[in-house]
Amino acid sequence: MKQKKINSKFLILEKKNKLKFVNTILPKPKKNQLLVKILYTSICASQIMEYKGLRGYDKWLPHAFGHEAVGIIVSIGKNIKKFKVKQKIILSWIRKKGSEVSGKIMYGKKNHFNYGPITTFSSYTLVSQNSAFPIPKNIKIKSASLFGCAIPTGMGMVLNEAKPKKKNRCAIIGFGGVGVFVLFALKFLKITNITVIDTNDNKLRIAKYYGIKNLINPKKNKKIYGNFDFIFESTGQSKSIENSIKLLKNSGKIFFASHPAKNQKINLDPHELIKGKKIYGSWGGKSNLRRDIPRFNKILSNMKINIDKFCSYHSFDKIIDLIKNFNNSNNTRSIIKM
Repeated sequence: MKQKKINSKFLILEKKNKLKFVNTILPKPKKNQLLVKILYTSICASQIMEYKGLRGYDKWLPHAFGHEAVGIIVSIGKNIKKFKVKQKIILSWIRKKGSEVSGKIMYGKKNHFNYGPITTFSSYTLVSQNSAFPIPKNIKIKSASLFGCAIPTGMGMVLNEAKPKKKNRCAIIGFGGVGVFVLFALKFLKITNITVIDTNDNKLRIAKYYGIKNLINPKKNKKIYGNFDFIFESTGQSKSIENSIKLLKNSGKIFFASHPAKNQKINLDPHELIKGKKIYGSWGGKSNLRRDIPRFNKILSNMKINIDKFCSYHSFDKIIDLIKNFNNSNNTRSIIKM
């Protein structure tokens, strides 16, 4: 059946620190590709890294971006067997095995932009089928985009990787989109000795709302008593990772899922490691999304977590301002309604 013309509005990154809206007609999806109407997407620190050019040379400019969303399938390419038109899905950079489809899209008379296996800052998009996941029946569509990055990374670090015990002393450094879901995973495990560290007092107030009494703003309190069993770090700052290892007990472990800038190194005193401390980098919380989206959704539903308490919702037209002012945000995640 012939596909009707789909006109989509994209936010593209033209070059470092320069964003632009463009409108274009989307081509038909390729083999192993889906054409999806985006319902909601969210802004992650990874997109801020791209915007500021902190990942080094970007050979794909100009390009579309964004990597977590919820949407509905409009049409499908060849070789698609597990999805159907009108099905609602979650889109994520944490992909399954399979073919990854990229390409370029023309706009205007001679202009084009590139796109990868997943981009979400647009009203419609083309994505590889291995970036798409079915939605559990009882999930809230309004906040479902968070299952594409923040939720599996934060909860996965705790439940898939660290697996702390009830009596362990834990710290969360960086209380953004990942950090808040680290907290919920720790609370699910009945861990009560939790410290939240962030330089934003408004984010610390969110942690307080969820029952955390040990709250530290390092800009105001330079002395932090350590001796933690586990530290979960997600600030994106190399210096923070370096300081974190000093706060561990000798048998302690730090898991970090942040994105320090290209060429930034982590400087560690080797004696910290000799004493028995361990440091781990986390890739999406080691999450398998076919298993973990339903699993994490069930946990959050049973805990009666209201995501609206710590997220904010905005129109697509506001996304450029939100990206430019990302570091000044007082909530843990900005969600865009398309």
